[in-house]
Amino acid sequence: MTHTKIKLMSAAATLALIAAPAATAWEGAPAPIVLDQVQLNQTVSDLDVQVTGHANDALAASTAVGNSGAALFKMGSIDYDATQANHGDVAATGSLTGGNVGNAHAATTAYGNSSTAGTWMGNSYYRADQVMNGDTSASTTINLGATNNVAASTTAAANVSVSASEYGDNAAFQTQDVNGNVIANTDVDLCCANSSGTFVTTASGNVTSSSGSTSTSIVGAVQTTQAGTLIQAASDVYMHDGNDIVSAVTASGNSAILTNEWGYASLGRQGSEVFQGNDADIDGQSYVTLDHWSGTATSSAYGVGNSSMVSNIGSDTALHTIQNNYGNVSTTASLTGQSWVGGAGHASAISIGNAASATLCNTCGDGVLSGTVSQYNAGNTTATTRMNTPHAGSVIGSASAIGNSATFTSNGD
Repeated sequence: MTHTKIKLMSAAATLALIAAPAATAWEGAPAPIVLDQVQLNQTVSDLDVQVTGHANDALAASTAVGNSGAALFKMGSIDYDATQANHGDVAATGSLTGGNVGNAHAATTAYGNSSTAGTWMGNSYYRADQVMNGDTSASTTINLGATNNVAASTTAAANVSVSASEYGDNAAFQTQDVNGNVIANTDVDLCCANSSGTFVTTASGNVTSSSGSTSTSIVGAVQTTQAGTLIQAASDVYMHDGNDIVSAVTASGNSAILTNEWGYASLGRQGSEVFQGNDADIDGQSYVTLDHWSGTATSSAYGVGNSSMVSNIGSDTALHTIQNNYGNVSTTASLTGQSWVGGAGHASAISIGNAASATLCNTCGDGVLSGTVSQYNAGNTTATTRMNTPHAGSVIGSASAIGNSATFTSNGD
């Protein structure tokens, strides 16, 4: 009964937001830029880079995007309206294999829909409506001998919406819906990383990001993921010998972020709150196995159903959000290995159903922080950390499972 009631409330909130979006065009606005994109079939990038002997540097970059739109002005006001619908799968794969490489870097990115707009010294009105009805996946494989520095970035996101403005008003609103799986996977197998190894793996359903500087920023969003879908980020790293090794995994259903400075900033408005409804299961897995390491070795996994965050410097700040999570959120962080030279080992897993935060830095100002947060979590929230380190200088492990989290922080001189 409770589940049905909350669902009805969510639908009503969604209708209210669509009927009265946070962003409205200003008087004297420029002629609009209108974008309408429909993708029906698959979008696939497949990259295989082989280093049969030795290379000083090697880069493998694979990108697949179903619909992509951008309007970026160096100066002046902008009025941007984008509609993007993707009904096909998007898949990006990248592999870097072979012998010894001095500096090895692999970047694999898959977006279902991507929209970006921004300007400088002008007002910005931004609107994006995005629907992803297919699966989105990104996979990176690194299999090498010895390296000095090695890094991999693997990102899969169904819908991405980005807006920005400097020295002007910033009004943005977006609707985003996901009805498909989102999978990001990183697989690393190599002899050695003499200087460093960094591996970042991210899987996201809906992502909204907005930034402003010396701007008034008001941002709204309706973000939904559908039941029966999976959002998963996984990383499996093995090395014989590594120095300063990091595996960081993030899986999220809905994410809305507003960063601003020296101007009023509001993520959502009272009566027109940012609405986030996650029905997808969220799973983050980070496995690190090192026969031996020096420096530090870190394995971290973070998973969240819904996340809303606003931060500002010097001016009034507000956060108004409704967050409903029905999907299960689980994370696993594992570190196995030893360090005979006294290296430090860290492993952490964090799972959160709903997370909301508002931060105001009042440096040289007297800004006011305010907001309303409504959070409902019906999914299981599980965090698991495993460490097996026979020899090390220090070992730190943590596991945190949180149903709902809301934080308002104001600091400064």
